[in-house]
Amino acid sequence: MPMTQIFKSTEIVPFRRPKGTLDSRYMPQAYAMVRDWANHLERTGNDGSKAPVLLLGYQLKGTRVYLMLVPVEFEQDDVELTSTVLRPTQPLGEIMQSMQTAWQEIPALNP
Repeated sequence: MPMTQIFKSTEIVPFRRPKGTLDSRYMPQAYAMVRDWANHLERTGNDGSKAPVLLLGYQLKGTRVYLMLVPVEFEQDDVELTSTVLRPTQPLGEIMQSMQTAWQEIPALNP
């Protein structure tokens, strides 16, 4: 049975990007969402080898943005997906770096 659970960050209020190539403006929300995903894998006894690959997406609700981790086979109509692919077997540091790079490209998060 495929996993259909979506992991959603707390709301993000977008703000101007500081000068530099990468920034960590949304790291607390992203980290909490990834931690929820990792905890889910642990609770379900999944070592990551059978868990689905996820795509980083985002959802707009008025002036707020929510980051989301969506299983590849479970796309949602109201979620814009990025090309960022996250695998449950990746190290946490690599996942966070991929997400940090990805949110630099989301127009709604970079006013």
